[in-house]
Amino acid sequence: MQIEGQTALVTGANRGLGRHLAKQLRDRGATVYAAARNPAAVGLDGVKPIALDVTDPASIAAAAEATGDVSILINNAGSATYASLLTGDLADIRLEIDTHYLGTLAVTRAFAPQLGSHDSSAVLNILSVASWVNFTDFGAYCAAKSASWSMTSGLRQELAPQGTRVSALHVGYMDTDMTAGLDAPKADPADIARIALDGVASGAPEIIADETSKTVLASLSGGIGALHPQFGTEKVTPAYVIVNFDVLDEEAGLAYAAVAQQSILDHGGHYLVGGPTPEPVEGTWDSSGFVVIEFPDMDRIREWYDSAEYRRAREIRKDKARVAMLFVEGAPPEGFSRPA
Repeated sequence: MQIEGQTALVTGANRGLGRHLAKQLRDRGATVYAAARNPAAVGLDGVKPIALDVTDPASIAAAAEATGDVSILINNAGSATYASLLTGDLADIRLEIDTHYLGTLAVTRAFAPQLGSHDSSAVLNILSVASWVNFTDFGAYCAAKSASWSMTSGLRQELAPQGTRVSALHVGYMDTDMTAGLDAPKADPADIARIALDGVASGAPEIIADETSKTVLASLSGGIGALHPQFGTEKVTPAYVIVNFDVLDEEAGLAYAAVAQQSILDHGGHYLVGGPTPEPVEGTWDSSGFVVIEFPDMDRIREWYDSAEYRRAREIRKDKARVAMLFVEGAPPEGFSRPA
């Protein structure tokens, strides 16, 4: 959607990422309500400060009544009690849930009618890489963000019929007051605000703003051991596809190879060896070519072989190539090493 000419409301707009979001929305030509518990603390020219405490239903209702034309809602307000799930004060844990989950939900519900009155509208929920992985130093925060991620997915489906797109921003540490005491690499919140608003403009459902978030997202399919190695007790055994082939129709063979190779890569496989069959050391080898492909495990091989993409590849080579195939599991045979 085009941001210029829209009316936006940003919660937690008095500092950190929220302030940058409000400023950049203003600079992109939007009318901006900069919401904070203390609107006097906003201190940003060209925006409309408004009182809003996301944990207070009366405050939320008053803000919704005072606006009336919001087409972009950014749920940015947050808390960081650094409470442990096991030993933290339950009041701190409730604050994290009340702010990140229930507060975000309550604000979205209150502004949904305004959003739905426009031909197109948007909600951006500021989540975190902690939506996907829990750090014990601030376990309550992570749990609240994870709940908010699931809630965001649900709202995306429920708000779609009224033309409201819902996006989630995932980001690691940013250089804000909230992380002042942490000794870790931090992103510039101005950069993250730009990435977030570009994502809203393009309608992206998930906005992955930094390398930390990209790395953690890529690890999700690896199971609990990929996120928390100390609990990765399952030993995964690699598996291999050994193929003998003779191409009878070169054009069909090339078309088959293109589709088959992409399907292999899409399912986590990679080629170890491929090409003309070398001179046998012992016995005879009837095929003119052979390939060895490695997959993470046997389940991935079966998923690949039964996939729609590889079924299409098999149709392409039908009666145009002779193929014999073995699936094997275990350590690579001696001599079949992955190329450097």
